Parts: sequence; C-alpha cells; structure tokens
Amino acid sequence: MALNFTFAGILKHTYVDYNIPYKGLKDGKHQYEFHVDDAFFEAFPESEIHKGKLTALIELIKRPTGIESHFDIDGMVTVPCD
Repeated sequence: MALNFTFAGILKHTYVDYNIPYKGLKDGKHQYEFHVDDAFFEAFPESEIHKGKLTALIELIKRPTGIESHFDIDGMVTVPCD
C-alpha cells in the first residue's frame, strides 16, 4: 500500500510521481521531499494556477495506532491578475 498524492488519479497522464510507500513503513518519523513544477499544474487546466515551482516537505509519524502527517509547501506560483 502507498500513500498516493496523485489526487485520485488525476495526474496519471503526467510523468510526475508523488507516492510514499506506506507498506512496510516502520514506526517513527519519516521525511519526504517532492518538487512540483509546471507539469503538475498543467494537469489542472481549470485551475487559476498555471505555472509554479514548489518544494513540498512531508513528514510522516507512524505509530501502531495510526499515522500523522505534516506538510510544508514553499515556493512561488503564477496566477492571472485582474
């Protein structure tokens, strides 16, 4: 099993992979880093964001009773101006 950050399969047609392998993940803290660029935003043509460059730092804390997640996303995006 994997935590899948592909937004319910919307991005399957892109070359971007945002998967975190959950199966076999040991208890404790785990950190992941993903880079998000224009290809990600192109998968959402109706979005107000068309371009961007972001870094997503994800920390998972796995316990026997569940999993806790923290997301820290930093970067810049381009949006239309009225």
